[in-house]
Amino acid sequence: MKNTKRRIIGIMSALAASTVVSLGSVAVTPAETYAAVAATKASAMVSRQAAKNTALNHAKAKANAIKGYEIELEYKKGVPYYDIEFKYNNYEYDYLINAKTGKIAKVEKKVIKTAKKATTTKITTKTAAKATTNNAVKITAAQAKSTALSHAKLSASKIFAYKCKLDKEGRIYVYEIEFKSGRFEYEYEINASTGKITDFEKERI
Repeated sequence: MKNTKRRIIGIMSALAASTVVSLGSVAVTPAETYAAVAATKASAMVSRQAAKNTALNHAKAKANAIKGYEIELEYKKGVPYYDIEFKYNNYEYDYLINAKTGKIAKVEKKVIKTAKKATTTKITTKTAAKATTNNAVKITAAQAKSTALSHAKLSASKIFAYKCKLDKEGRIYVYEIEFKSGRFEYEYEINASTGKITDFEKERI
């Protein structure tokens, strides 16, 4: 009888050992262990709210004033990113934020256009001179370049592959500016009359 009891106790001990995992000094089940690991991985990433705050702060937008807000966690080459989209002050923003570091990897800013975009026509030197005479172009290419670099927080010595051309969109003349710096490529569209940025894109090369 004593031997039988010992066998039963031994079997019960073996079953307990197979279903319980020791985590430090606390015994937990495999399911609890998996949950703990998942929680640890989640805590290693910045929260969705933190990523949202980063995007709103960069865009200088107020949370109660944005529209069409969307956030999605996606992976690129094994790296987690938050893809954030929203509309604010007649602009549409698209942010890609590293979910581990919380840093902005990519940002796009586009003007929300209600009407169909007019065909872009390349302007010749003669036409550009005429536009300037008619006050359609009030800022120079150099001023437009300065506006773009100031927005990008870059100096002229830090960029390369710079391009600038004067185009016409409908009745509006714009400077289309492109350049690269570090591992990013920048694209700007600047109103040639007001000097304001109407379109902006920054993308990792």
